[in-house]
Amino acid sequence: MAMTACHRIEGFMAVPEVCNAGGVETVIRAILTGEQDELGEIPAGDLAKLILGLQSALAAAASTVVRQRRRSGTGRHPAAIEAASRLRFQGVEPGSVRAVFALPEVQLDDGAGRDDAPDLSQLAFGRLVDALRADEADLDPELARAIARLGNDLNIGVGGRRLELTSSGHRSGVLDAETRSRMNRTARRRPPRRDDVIVGNLVEADFERNTARVQPVAGPPVQITFPDEMADLVQANLRHVGEWHGEVSLDPATSAVNRMAVEELRVAEPLALGIEADSFWHHSTVEQLAREQGVVVPQRTEDLRTRLTFTDEEIDDFFSGADE
Repeated sequence: MAMTACHRIEGFMAVPEVCNAGGVETVIRAILTGEQDELGEIPAGDLAKLILGLQSALAAAASTVVRQRRRSGTGRHPAAIEAASRLRFQGVEPGSVRAVFALPEVQLDDGAGRDDAPDLSQLAFGRLVDALRADEADLDPELARAIARLGNDLNIGVGGRRLELTSSGHRSGVLDAETRSRMNRTARRRPPRRDDVIVGNLVEADFERNTARVQPVAGPPVQITFPDEMADLVQANLRHVGEWHGEVSLDPATSAVNRMAVEELRVAEPLALGIEADSFWHHSTVEQLAREQGVVVPQRTEDLRTRLTFTDEEIDDFFSGADE
């Protein structure tokens, strides 16, 4: 949690006090140690992988916190999760590569309307370092997959490289060769599944196999399966946008949703825009648009004649420019 007064963090290279309007921000350090992990020696690409991989791991940890605290089928709350993992770079300390970041302050709305709601980014960091020590049976598959990607991208274990994560709140964890192997085993064990919501257009359906394809607002199409009792509802909503609730499976390589076992379908309410709710998904040809807008195709050469007049000099300038 934010403290009530500001203090200077010792050992920084040109890093000021880490303060905001509410006090001192929570600071975390990502410390890489290995044979070439010194400033001036480490590849710049490894620092980029460290930052992006750490943010992805924090996002996965924040997702597990949100799913645990809200089980009402309201989705993943992507805005809060993204905000909680948006690290602010503070600087680099001397010695081994010690990147310093400030965690954002993102109050977790758990539906209780409390002013003292916990900070999502701090909960996510705690969940991340706890996962580094957890047994395989206790690991969340999605979080393990994010940590495994971080370890693989940084070649953790090669040349004795390890990554230590610490916070000003005295939480810490280590990603080393053994932890990397444990995360990869968990990631390969089974495709992750969770309850989620997809908002998208029902493109097509196969009522013999009880399968369908939904095109979300963003991302690739998702293959869905539905029970027999939902067949009539699915048929009635072909080419319509709806909210699909159910258990999703993630692509092991990208962590994107690729399948869903539907449990509930809610028809999206049309917006009061004076247009058909599904018109966004309909594609008109040029000829159809011309008819709808009253555009007439010229029938004679005279119809192309313009009312604009040009001087001889302007005409000469035009052709001389075209010749160039």
